[in-house]
Amino acid sequence: MEAKLSYEEFFKRSVLKLRNTEKSRGIHSVYSGFNQAFREYFGEDPIPVTQQLVKEGAIVTRPVKGGAMIYLPADAPAQPKSALSNITAGLAADKKLTHEEFFREAVKKLRNPEKSRGVHSVYSGLNTAFREYFNDDPIPATQKLAADGKIVTRPVKGGAMIYLPEEAPQQPKSVLAKILE
Repeated sequence: MEAKLSYEEFFKRSVLKLRNTEKSRGIHSVYSGFNQAFREYFGEDPIPVTQQLVKEGAIVTRPVKGGAMIYLPADAPAQPKSALSNITAGLAADKKLTHEEFFREAVKKLRNPEKSRGVHSVYSGLNTAFREYFNDDPIPATQKLAADGKIVTRPVKGGAMIYLPEEAPQQPKSVLAKILE
């Protein structure tokens, strides 16, 4: 009977055999079939093992839609700048932003102007950056600033789009408003 592979060897073999080097030097944890194969082989959840191997430096991961990309350390792309470092770039080091200033900077610096005038609260990294900067939950601050008219929010899948008031798209008319026109 063949000896079972170690976690690290399983990850290394998976990356080397499942990756398509024309597209990426890594593999998607879900779409490549890696997570399912790991569960079949070891009979356990791959996430804690993945996190442990990242801590040990045996593999590198990058969050992506639907999961994570897994790389061998020599093949991993550079770590992207954090949302917080993007938001605070160019500001005086001793300047402490207010909630409103933080959101204004975040919208200006995190948005992709070719796609939207706003930012997704989760996918842009805004919520995580807020937690890092203020050591606080961003939701009450978001709600208060929206209630005060300092930002505009629109609910979307997975969070909210956040806009500056002067750049927010018009709120779509409700069905009742359309009927009563």
